[in-house]
Amino acid sequence: MAERKGVYFVSDVHIGADVGNPIEREDRFVRFLKSIPSDSKALYLLGDVWDFWYEYSEFIPKDGARVIAALLNLIHDGVEVHFFPGNHDMWVRDFFEKNGIVLHNQPYFCNIEGKEFCLGHGDIIGGTDIGYRVLHWVYTSPITQFIFRLMDPRILFWITRKWFRLSRNSHKPYVFDPERQKIVQWAREADKSRKVDYFLFGHFHQDVGLTLESGAGFFIMGDWVNASPFYFFDGTSLQARTFEG
Repeated sequence: MAERKGVYFVSDVHIGADVGNPIEREDRFVRFLKSIPSDSKALYLLGDVWDFWYEYSEFIPKDGARVIAALLNLIHDGVEVHFFPGNHDMWVRDFFEKNGIVLHNQPYFCNIEGKEFCLGHGDIIGGTDIGYRVLHWVYTSPITQFIFRLMDPRILFWITRKWFRLSRNSHKPYVFDPERQKIVQWAREADKSRKVDYFLFGHFHQDVGLTLESGAGFFIMGDWVNASPFYFFDGTSLQARTFEG
């Protein structure tokens, strides 16, 4: 059997989000997944693929059913699919793993084709402000999740989507400042203890490419609301690309 080549990375598709054109965005992402060659090595989903994902023992959100089908087709073809829960789709249980998708916590260090990668969604790496830390603790608390599971799914989904919409509309335009971002400082320190070739994250909805003092590449992927960004590793170099299909 021929050796598999080609690794894809994508984040922040926000399937189901009431922003931009949700139907067109899902169509575009499904076309992207179907465009990945069946002899590729792996696809890494770095969080917030869904704008909201909360998984009951008997129910999952209906948004993105075609996305799940396309991911399962890739797995059927032998392509590894890896998923990092983001701050919007963190409420996973066993659905993904039962269907062959590999779950990871961030930050995740791994060797791909001889290159050392550090991957994650990026929202909590390096620390964040107190308000976000409290909110993250509330959403990840077993007590909170137990209370959520007692609620009717329709009520919980409505409340959470309403909250995300209000939060999104209240945000001011964001500019990623490398000199002030804790995740960049964290990457610089992490690279001192272990040699990393590429740091790759999502979350910030910005296209960022930096070369750290050690020579490591530091990248933030943009979102899919108005564009179709992804990264591709061919075994030699990591390349920022845009899906045109």
